[in-house]
Amino acid sequence: MSASTPLPKDVALAISNSGNSKSVVGAIEIARSYGAATIALTRPHTALARAADIVVSVVTPEDTNALMPTPSRYAHMAVIDTIATGVASRMGKRSRDCGRRVRYTLAGIGVAIPTPNSDPTPLTCALTPQD
Repeated sequence: MSASTPLPKDVALAISNSGNSKSVVGAIEIARSYGAATIALTRPHTALARAADIVVSVVTPEDTNALMPTPSRYAHMAVIDTIATGVASRMGKRSRDCGRRVRYTLAGIGVAIPTPNSDPTPLTCALTPQD
């Protein structure tokens, strides 16, 4: 979906509740070494927080039941949704057009439901939901 979104190509985002995953920290370090601005959603004072340029601190307790969705997952999704909403609001029409392209692409491969046929965009009218 990144091809259909007008985001800078030199930004890397990492999400980790522990902030100590070697592979995630390594990926951010590599991205930074290539000049990317790095953003981490993680606990403060962790290896990932130290490796990133920008840290969005998220601290949540974890459930010990491995079969239950973790609170950190919901917290990270809420933070991402909030940031995305703010960015979309500031981008205005450009953001709406980008969102439509993503939705059309997902609907075309059966991952999302197409927008209603009342949408004036011809591409939307041509789509049919996938079973």
